[in-house]
Amino acid sequence: MILDFYNDFLNKPINGAQNFFWSEALELRDWGIFAMPDPFTVKKIERAAYLMERIRAVLDDRPILVRSWWRPYHYNAHIGSGVGSMHLLGYAVDFSVENLEANEVREILVQYLDTFEFCMENKPNSSWVHIDLGTPRPNTGRFFTP
Repeated sequence: MILDFYNDFLNKPINGAQNFFWSEALELRDWGIFAMPDPFTVKKIERAAYLMERIRAVLDDRPILVRSWWRPYHYNAHIGSGVGSMHLLGYAVDFSVENLEANEVREILVQYLDTFEFCMENKPNSSWVHIDLGTPRPNTGRFFTP
């Protein structure tokens, strides 16, 4: 009964997003489990999902594969990410886009950084794109080098 509840929840779209599901935001791939966020983190994930819908729209509604979204502290440490990661808040998403190289996606999205108020890693030749809802970085602004 409880397992059915969680499965139903994980298969639902995130509030305000029709193309992104709770399972994508909460999956901890290395551990093969899903994390369950507190209500404050849920609101942050919903805000990031709204941004992801806007991003998907400017990418001609191409399917997006989420690689990593919200990461609880211990999981974030496990994968070697820093303590200042926006993933810890639910405010960051790493993703790839069907039929587009990550460099192409960054080229398209860089023009929307200020309009959509998000930051993006400048990580040429990576296989994914990182976006987050953090504040612009000192000296580099919204397009930053990790």
